[in-house]
Amino acid sequence: AGSVASGQWTVTVGQLTTQRGSVLVVFLLALPVLWGVAQGGFKLAKSTQQALSDQRASDRSAYSMAAVAADTLNQIAINNQTIIAAHLLQGHLVSQMAWTDYAVQLTHKGSWALAWLAPGTATWIHQKASHAQAFQRQQMPLWTQTLSVAGQVAQSHNRTLLMALPGRLLETNQKAGGLRTRAKINWLQARQFQSVHFQGRVRQAALSHREWLNARNWSQSFFGLAKLRKRGNTQEVNGQWVARDQLSFKIRRLFRSKTVLLAQGHSNSHTYGYAGSANLTAFHSDELWFEAQAGAHQASAHAFPRARAQIDQVLLMPDWDAELAVQGLSRGWW
Repeated sequence: AGSVASGQWTVTVGQLTTQRGSVLVVFLLALPVLWGVAQGGFKLAKSTQQALSDQRASDRSAYSMAAVAADTLNQIAINNQTIIAAHLLQGHLVSQMAWTDYAVQLTHKGSWALAWLAPGTATWIHQKASHAQAFQRQQMPLWTQTLSVAGQVAQSHNRTLLMALPGRLLETNQKAGGLRTRAKINWLQARQFQSVHFQGRVRQAALSHREWLNARNWSQSFFGLAKLRKRGNTQEVNGQWVARDQLSFKIRRLFRSKTVLLAQGHSNSHTYGYAGSANLTAFHSDELWFEAQAGAHQASAHAFPRARAQIDQVLLMPDWDAELAVQGLSRGWW
């Protein structure tokens, strides 16, 4: 065996060959282990990526379904406000018609008194008042029907929204989850939605602080011998509006008194074909929960009102929002 000398170092050719062979054997033996470690790391990374992707898909699906539900509830609340507003406007129309009849009677009597001094002016005033009264009476059925249709359309829109909500939820789950998630939906929760009449605390809240209902009253006394009295009120009875306005003059003579009716006006919404207020939509719960699952991963989200200012569970405030919940906090599925 030959040898190579370099300074103090001396390596034989046999020893070098033996060392190289040993390294090759060790490498060949370690290669499967290294390949297994690399493959395991690759599978772990892929599994981790798959888990993250499944969780993100579940989060997107659950939150998106909650957002769709919140949007639907907000639209229903706005439609409920439209129904109430149309009903109150009908009360205003009836009040205006009653007051117009009352004012026209006063104007006619005033024009008769003025006829002694200015016949032409009195005739002009009489004609203008009669024309205004006739115009309003002619338009009242049209205005009434317009408000009735507005309320019925809002009620119909609420029904359509509720009927379309299940389909929208399923479609949202597929789109947001990328066709990878499964939505857990309890269809029995649809019973929480109900159609209710305009009554109870909702009616009281809507009619409170309405000065035009009972604030059309005043009186004026003349030295205790005579009294001019104005009465006027508007009432909502069984879904219909009734308005009255009148002016009377009371004269006292010794122990007797006499009342003279100077003018009066009366109007009823039923006369013009008003069908009454449309029904409102109530939701007898505080929130809606949604869950989506992709593989072994799932997520929960809920739609909830931020102000929680509903009256008799009737949806009135469009303040519903969506929020992704912490795992384990779900209290039910929609």
